[in-house]
Amino acid sequence: MGKIDVSIIIPSYNSEDVLINTLKSIEEQKTNNVFEIIIIDSSPSDNVQNVCKNNKRIQFIKLKEKTLPGIARNIGAEHAKGEVLIFCDADVLLQEDVVTKVWEFYSKGHKAFGGALILAEGSSLPVGLLEHYFYNHESQKERPVSKRSNLSSALMIVDRTLFIEQGGFKNIPRMQDTEFTERISRNGAVLMFTPEVVGCQRQITTWKGLNRKVFLCGHNLYFIRYKQNISTKKKILLILGLPFLSILKMSRINLRNIVYTTPFGRIKALFWTPVMYYLGFIWMSGFYKGIIRNRGISLNR
Repeated sequence: MGKIDVSIIIPSYNSEDVLINTLKSIEEQKTNNVFEIIIIDSSPSDNVQNVCKNNKRIQFIKLKEKTLPGIARNIGAEHAKGEVLIFCDADVLLQEDVVTKVWEFYSKGHKAFGGALILAEGSSLPVGLLEHYFYNHESQKERPVSKRSNLSSALMIVDRTLFIEQGGFKNIPRMQDTEFTERISRNGAVLMFTPEVVGCQRQITTWKGLNRKVFLCGHNLYFIRYKQNISTKKKILLILGLPFLSILKMSRINLRNIVYTTPFGRIKALFWTPVMYYLGFIWMSGFYKGIIRNRGISLNR
């Protein structure tokens, strides 16, 4: 294949139903850049391998035991030959110019950046829409190029050398992308967002599942962002100020979802605003549990 510019790394666990369309979107890339696809699968069956077996571009890595996504991505990065890594989830369809746009933005000197995420057809509604609002409020296609404080591994691009030097993702079940990107940001990396790189994400979840994810997000964020350098005084202030922090967080999320969308999208975002504030309460509850029980990052997904 010669010199490889881009490695697309996808962790997989029983993802054959969605992965087949993701691979199709990758194969339809219109680009002059040389790229490879690395699938790291820890499914108990061979279904994912069967989906991949006829694609000569794929480097398929089969793991014997179920593996957390962050660790699977680390394994993919170790096998990657590309200069730049594209991490994406198995349910994210890449627009046909993603590889080209990634290389163009990377060539301008950007070493760590994220792309825009659109809600794909087939998502569970309205719960999938609410999950999209909560987690992708900084990744709208209508947003301008801007700096970010963290990035989502649903569609994350990192210079391979930088990724390896910074030690990759930690072995935690959730928010390994937040931990990694905030860590490299503290170490001097500039995180960016570009709307030119676009993926369509299929959000399939239940109301119970969404509540659980948001609760764990609040719980784990305390240990990822605050626990290490917090004094007793700051902890008390955080406990007292958390309701205001939650309201501020959700107001910012709602505003972004209203501003960076189409006119019809604004109406939908406004309609679901009260429910988003409810999710803010769930997030705050998880945060309080982390502070009070102080048992470390949850091992649950």
